[in-house]
Amino acid sequence: MMDREIIELEPGWTQCRQYIDKLIKFLEKESPCAFTSEEYMKFYTIVYNMCTQKNPYDFSSELYQRYRDSFTSYIEAKVAPVLLEKNGEAMLHELTT
Repeated sequence: MMDREIIELEPGWTQCRQYIDKLIKFLEKESPCAFTSEEYMKFYTIVYNMCTQKNPYDFSSELYQRYRDSFTSYIEAKVAPVLLEKNGEAMLHELTT
């Protein structure tokens, strides 16, 4: 069995961030699709490999925190303001479109 190449936190996160940015562009309707199947598999593989490396290179906690922070920031900046200005039917419409 061959050993996998170690993916350090910062270079790995930079790659992950590119996929997250692409997903956000899709959510913002700036892109017609989030990922191709090949891109999804690359993203999945990077995350999987970074989370299953042996210590001290297991970056699962760091990736989880950064991923969570990325989407918390997105929700606070883009989603919450739109929802806070809506109520009743307008909010329901916003949530379903």
